[in-house]
Amino acid sequence: MIRIYHDSHNLFYRDPFGAARCLDRVTLRLSLAGAGIPKGIFLQYRLDSGGDTVIAPMRYIYNVGDSSVYEAGITLPAEPDLLWYWFHVALDQSEFFYGNNAALLGGVGEIGRNPYQITAYDAAYRTPDWLKNGVIYHIFVDRFSDGGQPLLHRRNDIIVKKWGETPLYMAEQYGGVYLSNDFFGGNLPGIIKNIPYFRDLGVSILYLSPIFKAYSNHKYDTGDYEQIDPTFGDAETFIALCREAAAAGIRVILDGVFNHTGSDSRYFNKNGNYPELGAYQSKQSKYYDWYSFDEYPDKYKSWWDFPTLPTLNINNEDVQGYIADSDGSVVKKYLRLGASGWRLDVVDELPGFFVENLRTAVKKEKPNAALLGEVWEDASSKISYGVRRRYLLGDEVDGVMNYPLRGIILDFVLRRDPGDAMLRRVTGLMEAYPPEAAFAMMNVLSTHDVARALTLFAEAPDATSISRGDQAEYVLPDERRRLGVRRMKLASFMQMTLPGAPCVYYGDEAGLDGYRDPFNRKCYPWGHEDAGLLAWYKRVIAMRNSIPALRTGAYIPVYSLKNAVAYARKKSAPGGAGEFYVAAINAGETDTFFRLDLGRFGVVSVEQAYDLDETKIAQTAITSDEGIFCFQMPPMSCALLTATDPLNGRGQSAP
Repeated sequence: MIRIYHDSHNLFYRDPFGAARCLDRVTLRLSLAGAGIPKGIFLQYRLDSGGDTVIAPMRYIYNVGDSSVYEAGITLPAEPDLLWYWFHVALDQSEFFYGNNAALLGGVGEIGRNPYQITAYDAAYRTPDWLKNGVIYHIFVDRFSDGGQPLLHRRNDIIVKKWGETPLYMAEQYGGVYLSNDFFGGNLPGIIKNIPYFRDLGVSILYLSPIFKAYSNHKYDTGDYEQIDPTFGDAETFIALCREAAAAGIRVILDGVFNHTGSDSRYFNKNGNYPELGAYQSKQSKYYDWYSFDEYPDKYKSWWDFPTLPTLNINNEDVQGYIADSDGSVVKKYLRLGASGWRLDVVDELPGFFVENLRTAVKKEKPNAALLGEVWEDASSKISYGVRRRYLLGDEVDGVMNYPLRGIILDFVLRRDPGDAMLRRVTGLMEAYPPEAAFAMMNVLSTHDVARALTLFAEAPDATSISRGDQAEYVLPDERRRLGVRRMKLASFMQMTLPGAPCVYYGDEAGLDGYRDPFNRKCYPWGHEDAGLLAWYKRVIAMRNSIPALRTGAYIPVYSLKNAVAYARKKSAPGGAGEFYVAAINAGETDTFFRLDLGRFGVVSVEQAYDLDETKIAQTAITSDEGIFCFQMPPMSCALLTATDPLNGRGQSAP
């Protein structure tokens, strides 16, 4: 029987692991058994940007057991690109193609032509160290805190709600048209007031939902990029926020909504609420060419056909200058006022050249500023509107919202995926992402666009099975809440120990639940926090902040068994062994036996690094000459182990 084998997650078969710099040399190997002497073994590859498929003969190097091993090398292109490769085996009577597995996760392949991916990125690609080493706190401004300075009196066209009430969710609650103009009073003074809270929690970056003047409570319908919404504060308040946050070692990232504006804006002015002549009002408006009309004035291009969100014509040079390129552009103005970076809303709706221009503008104004993007899929190879995106090749964003990792964590903690699938999926992401980007990902569990993680972990009724009214009134039963909190602890532990910058959505740490928006945008429960969960978040954030390996150390899959996984984070030190930590998680409902073979990494002694939640494993150092460590873990528990005597050896799996 013929056996063909290649494992892109194993350094024997692909070296170096994962993404590589332009002009790096990558060695690829294939093993073949039961085929006699083949007519030829060939590596085939092509660049994503185009050109012919290259066919390179692979040379025999030696036998391993009954398998013959063949090898070939590729020099990556001089310009950033994706490279796709697969193998061709020619025998006397037959031929085979061998490529990536059907799930396209990398690792062990299968017969077929699914290509493996190598991300060739710019050797000069660098992302801010403060982002890679930080913990992000995501604030939906209207629902976090009013700081004792309610500013809602500055508008008379909104529905004022009491703190903690259920957000409005039906059109009839607004008078027949869904307007999102119910406000609770959260503002910038409320964020300033809680800087001591952020310090105590351990976060170092605040990511704010849009703060610019707009009609709605969510502010994704920008009315004026040059004004802070008066219900939130003003420019002086924003400057004070950035100044006081910086004094506490905290940075501020803003949400840039540059694909579209609101129809009720100074630029479009459909409702006539602004003094300037808007594009909707007249073709003579200086903003007319900022939008694209099919039939003037009522048929125009808008985001997902929402008429309140007309799409900006990014090809217009005035739009480009206003947002990014000019000396007084929007992105530069707020960096000068104190912001440390931008998160780009719906970045896949923005053309690549514009994202490159934004990066140039941001980095020129503040070289250490961050540029992040909203991407829901694998950002290394995403195709949007028929175009392959180049987010992570070095000339666009520093990182993106890590929704794929969110899915991996949820599937494992909810036991939809076994441990081996969880490790394989994480390794697949790490294979595709350049290290600078992988450590700068926004690792989310909840956001303003998805159901709260606690609701999902508590196994609340599926949103498709109950009405919006029932979702609004749903209260987690105590037993389900306890289950959800327990799983939140496991998930947040994974969030803090896997590569990327953890991003905590406000209130997750306090036990907020809720279905999709607007129920995921409830008010922070001041005075009614889940004290146990909040204490847990402080511990796991402190753990991450104190261990460099958890922030920028290599990820190494170590062990899996049904509902259990263990993975290592390794940070080498020049001339020494560096740090070696192992995160172990049992997501099952019964005790689980772990057998960690750490000898292959030079580890001969381990002990428990943090006693996070009464999971007793190795309170004192355990030594094993063979480097094999066995222990039991209770149901739904996690632990972090540290190697006390690691050697500076090289692992056999992905480094």
